[in-house]
Amino acid sequence: MHFVGSDIRNPNYIYWKAENIEAYLKGQVETKSLSTAWQEKLIEDSIECASAILVSTPDLLDIIPKAIYYPVLIDLEKFESDLKNNIGKVGQTFKTQKVKILHAPSNPEIKGSTEIIRVMSELANERQDFEFLYTKDLKRNTGSNYTVSRYELFQLYQEADIVIDQMIIGWYGLQSIEALLSNCRVVCFIDEHLKQYLTKDCPIVNSSLLDLKLTLSHLIDEVISEELDFDFQKKWVKNNHTIDENPIPIKLMDS
Repeated sequence: MHFVGSDIRNPNYIYWKAENIEAYLKGQVETKSLSTAWQEKLIEDSIECASAILVSTPDLLDIIPKAIYYPVLIDLEKFESDLKNNIGKVGQTFKTQKVKILHAPSNPEIKGSTEIIRVMSELANERQDFEFLYTKDLKRNTGSNYTVSRYELFQLYQEADIVIDQMIIGWYGLQSIEALLSNCRVVCFIDEHLKQYLTKDCPIVNSSLLDLKLTLSHLIDEVISEELDFDFQKKWVKNNHTIDENPIPIKLMDS
């Protein structure tokens, strides 16, 4: 059995966390139930029937401690081909030659977007050497929670210098991996108790909302000074998020 998030994580817990993130970061509030009743039944049945259980993010180990953390994988060759073939299909979106910061949430409510916008506004009052793009402001009709189309996201990856993933959930997702492959610096909130699952050479910049402004200011300075190593980022993705380097850690039963 392979669980990937909201199939066993109570969606109300993430919304609660989003509404109380600063208090959560300061340890001032108790957490709600991580799973609903029907999810707990699904977990119970899976433990009884499955030979092994995989989870795509380590926060799900809080829900199923006996599961195996098996990270999100990417088809490296296909992604690089899609990225290359998309060049020029969507017009330039950023308007200046300043350092470009992108926030393209799949679901703004659980990515911390409102608070990210607040921090970016404060930073803009202190320095004017960057341009920030929040994809919800583009008002695209994608027919889903996604704020831009897949092809437009490819274009934005290629234009951006820095990508802000999420500030609520506590672990990085596919967008972080793709942005690293697109020569972007990536900022993401990694929950304190999940840091043990990070590889020591992980290039993702960990930041909470409490220190996001300072983190971004340092990254802007790095981009301006060109103190960047993108080959290292791509090597890290290959070593940690491709099937060739990360075979399934169990022997599957014959059907």
